[in-house]
Amino acid sequence: MSTILQFTFPTVEVKSKIIIEAGHIYTNEQPSLEHQDSAFWGSFLSKYFKKLGAETENWLFVDDYNPKFESKPILLDESEYERQLKKWGFHPDEVIHETELIGQAKDALELLVKNDYAEKCGGKIVLRKDKILLLKIKNS
Repeated sequence: MSTILQFTFPTVEVKSKIIIEAGHIYTNEQPSLEHQDSAFWGSFLSKYFKKLGAETENWLFVDDYNPKFESKPILLDESEYERQLKKWGFHPDEVIHETELIGQAKDALELLVKNDYAEKCGGKIVLRKDKILLLKIKNS
């Protein structure tokens, strides 16, 4: 059995960019084989898409939100981890800390509620369709 994988890139005046996210890590973690594998595949995909003519950008997400929220110790040396990722072949163009996204996440939630895609109920915000939990509000 064979499988054909086919990609089509938009042909518009503005060049499209593919963002490859790899190496995602929590600040309460130490780099592991899982992170090394992720770096390998991120590098592979970035190179592969470039050979197909796509513009790529490599991103690393560092989850510094959940460990703080859960009062977990910070174990990650971010500078050393970025050096390690580069040794593994993945060169982040952009490093994003998840705490930087809190404001955007709140805006998105407000927009979903305002446009009736989500609702506040019992100290939670859930999607109307399928009642998927989006946020559990503290002290509610």
